[in-house]
Amino acid sequence: MSKRGYIAAAGVMLLGALLITGRSAVAAEPVNERAALGVVARMYGFDPDLLIAIAKVESNGNPAAVSPKGAQGLMQLMPATAAQYGVDDPFDVVENALGAARFLDHLRRWRLSHPQMQLPELLAAYNAGENAVAKYGGIPPYAETQEYVRRVLVTYLLDGVPLRTDGSSRTIGLIRPAKSRMPIKGVAHADQSVAESSDAKALDQLQALKRQRWAALERAR
Repeated sequence: MSKRGYIAAAGVMLLGALLITGRSAVAAEPVNERAALGVVARMYGFDPDLLIAIAKVESNGNPAAVSPKGAQGLMQLMPATAAQYGVDDPFDVVENALGAARFLDHLRRWRLSHPQMQLPELLAAYNAGENAVAKYGGIPPYAETQEYVRRVLVTYLLDGVPLRTDGSSRTIGLIRPAKSRMPIKGVAHADQSVAESSDAKALDQLQALKRQRWAALERAR
């Protein structure tokens, strides 16, 4: 088996373990949801804290959540989006997280033809769709989308991102896109690197602000 195959197999095994544990121990459910998001984030080269922030804003970490518009599960996937990204059970934590990561990965590649778009615009596209963001050349003038982007960024940056837990918080360093991640069909490797580098730069800036905040809090104690 190739190195890439071993990595993919390890990821599947980890997700399977998380799924089994999460179903057998209700008390540990919040930890397992966070752990599942962490594994999925690493598989697709995202900062785990970013996915956790999205889950916090989307559903407050509730895998059973259903919005008035019909969005479902932890990351609030619309039924059409869930089907498009291979989610059979949107209320399954792992499947929902994988579907959201695949959607975000699609949006990251979509940015290749929209170099002016940065992390806020990517989050806006997750909420309102890439067509709306492209139409307005940035975050659409929708109150819901603008508030959504603000809340995700603030949660990611300032909140420590607790996910239905006892209030404890922690920070995780930026997870760089894995070099062994399978290439996207039809997209040049160099182009993927440009998009991932831009995302990493935006997240690096947020991480720097997070470090400054935690340092200030430590000094104030």
